[in-house]
Amino acid sequence: MADSDHLYFGSGFTLARIANYTALQGDNLIVGRCLGAEALGLYGRAYQMMVMPAQLFGSVLDRVLFPAMAKVQMDDLRLAKAYKYGVAATALVVLPASAVVIVLAPELVAVVLGSGWDEVVVPLQILAVGMLFRTSYKVADSVARATGAVFRRAWRQWIYAAVMLGGVWFGQHYGLPGVAVAVLVAITLNFCLMSELSIKLTSINWKTFLSAHVPAFCLSIIVGMLSWSIALVMRNLMMPALIILAVAVIISMFAYILIIRFIPHVILGHAYIEILDVFVTYLAKYRIRKIFIKSVS
Repeated sequence: MADSDHLYFGSGFTLARIANYTALQGDNLIVGRCLGAEALGLYGRAYQMMVMPAQLFGSVLDRVLFPAMAKVQMDDLRLAKAYKYGVAATALVVLPASAVVIVLAPELVAVVLGSGWDEVVVPLQILAVGMLFRTSYKVADSVARATGAVFRRAWRQWIYAAVMLGGVWFGQHYGLPGVAVAVLVAITLNFCLMSELSIKLTSINWKTFLSAHVPAFCLSIIVGMLSWSIALVMRNLMMPALIILAVAVIISMFAYILIIRFIPHVILGHAYIEILDVFVTYLAKYRIRKIFIKSVS
């Protein structure tokens, strides 16, 4: 890569990072300035509880997808397959988790933060709706960087930052729920903008992109309804929050594993079974990069 290429990539990458940092920190600045330190503390807890799974899984995805996509960037078919696999795998993990967090937010807050944090519940539930968007945009981010589309990525990140700042400023007039809705809108917009870019870069279509989410969506409905039913019964019995959370999460995870293990073709379909084979192999050998690259060969 020539010096001019390095300069082009580095400047575009830097502009995108600045915009992303502005978006991620601007909401805290506005909430603290307009609503005070107590509201900032409540909002910060809700946001961190939502974003932690996204950060953990998103970081793994980025380490896997970026080198894999960079290697196949000149091969449209392999790049499209890698992107589709990344999107589908993200949805498979994050959507069911999002459903469980939305349902069990009261117990999750009570167990993790203790008593006196009830105001965190509603913002957490609102933000949890966007867990997939907060995580999956990283797949698109890997595509943009791997193909060198850094400036096309950068201006989208600046739109995201502007919507985040403007939305949070407007939403703070309606308290923390208003802020959470504004953040959700900004995260969703960023997801849509980055997905649109990735669809262009990988030459897939919106139908293929959306269809990659359908099986995970169906699975999340099953897991969410199951956890809601368990929580409803146990809440009526006045069970402690820790017991409700533990029982609902364990049974929901057990159902999730059973579906994936014994009837994946019913809910997931052929494409998801391929994805599962890739990740099961990774868990057995701890060599995720080589396996993912091989899977899209």
